[in-house]
Amino acid sequence: MESGNDFVTKRAGKIKPHILKELPLPNTDQLSSGYTVLQDALVHLGQRQDRLFRMLRVRQTNGQEITLISSLLDLSADQICLLYRYRWTIEIVFRWLRQTLELEHLTSHHPVGILRQILTALIVWGLLIIANQDSGKLSPKQLWRQLQADFHQAILEYGYCLGFQGALSLLS
Repeated sequence: MESGNDFVTKRAGKIKPHILKELPLPNTDQLSSGYTVLQDALVHLGQRQDRLFRMLRVRQTNGQEITLISSLLDLSADQICLLYRYRWTIEIVFRWLRQTLELEHLTSHHPVGILRQILTALIVWGLLIIANQDSGKLSPKQLWRQLQADFHQAILEYGYCLGFQGALSLLS
């Protein structure tokens, strides 16, 4: 909560929400998420009175009732339910970005910057696959690692050349 990141999670047993304001329920019984909203409220959590959270009590498609807690106050109940429902899909996408495209960290916090970085990585990945499709020797990941090693070697050799030229200019 202190990191500034937003979240949607299922309420844990020890968290005691204090309801401040009940919000109107959506007009439809079942939302596009497949959930039915039974309660929607703004709450404080535990002893913390300095921050508002959204609490949704919902019935899932399997009939089970759960309570969701979110820091996203401006989203609709359906959007919060969709985020919770697709949380594993979202995690799989991020894992794929980290493992396959090797995007260990994002260089931007702005959505456009993040999209540009992901698209650039996808383009490079596609080019690696195209460049390697005839040889079949290396996987795209292995080819990427080889290109990184070759690039680092080229930089090192260029540094040696600059250093050698600098030493020659000192001698003359």
